[in-house]
Amino acid sequence: MEQAAWNKFYGLFHNKVQQNRTNPFSQLDIEKEVKEFIRWVDEAAEKGKFSRKYVSDFKRYIKYAVYLKDMLELTNELPLSPDMQGKVLKTLSNFAKFLDRKYDTDGLFHDFIIKLRRKLGLKWCRREPEGIHVLLSFNEVIESVKIAKEVSFSVALKIYALAVSGLRPIELREVTWDRISDDGLAFIGKRKGTKRSNFMFIPPNLLAILKQVREWGIKSKPFGVSREYEFKALSKIRERIPHFSYYALRHFNATYLSMKGMIDAKIDFIQGRASISVLRKHYLHMDDKTILMLLKREYDEAIKELDNALFNALRDP
Repeated sequence: MEQAAWNKFYGLFHNKVQQNRTNPFSQLDIEKEVKEFIRWVDEAAEKGKFSRKYVSDFKRYIKYAVYLKDMLELTNELPLSPDMQGKVLKTLSNFAKFLDRKYDTDGLFHDFIIKLRRKLGLKWCRREPEGIHVLLSFNEVIESVKIAKEVSFSVALKIYALAVSGLRPIELREVTWDRISDDGLAFIGKRKGTKRSNFMFIPPNLLAILKQVREWGIKSKPFGVSREYEFKALSKIRERIPHFSYYALRHFNATYLSMKGMIDAKIDFIQGRASISVLRKHYLHMDDKTILMLLKREYDEAIKELDNALFNALRDP
């Protein structure tokens, strides 16, 4: 896009949305953009970035994009089923991300979809019940890293990090190189609601791997992965471990630390369900930094066996 055209485009969209709260989709030829979006989805599917189910849903629900110019009309046309409303929202959200990438609008379209979702009180798709929850075993976690490593080292490293830290994937994505300290703590920052992890606890072996990766000159985020390789790796893992998921690693982590003798309050802090004020009941008359370092040493001891096993799984040929 030529600079002059870009300046005009961005000025039109950004200024109106920020100052007058104008709907950015009202300025587009939606039908034309939808055709380009479908072509992009097909191309991405051929590269393995989307599953057949996602492609099917996108093509089925993208028809609702024509109503984005009018919120009232969109509300009237949305299906009644909450599950279908969620799928429509997912499709429109991906459509918005596509437009943001195409026009380099820094999240302008996607932010509008988020505001729309909140205003209409919509929720993301509800997952179908999967029956009784099956907890991952120690050996299954190790095996998942080995399987992922066959496809992508980065995906294997991400699984390793989620298993030992107990963080949510969205929190792991916020970890940057400059936030990782030599003590094995990475500051994440406070989040709203119950999702308020302040730190990522990094055991010694994982910290050593990160230092090695850093020396390789990797400039992206420590746990950044290619969606294409991530999809392939997870598909391969689920062929052998059907109940595997990133969130299952969080359940595994909590159970593992509990079996190693850590009390619930400390596990809640490590996994981001509690503030540091909860820990002060167990570490009396200490400042926050001292509390953190004592908890970190206790965590390192509890997680040692898992850290060693995952380190060997990632390192061994």
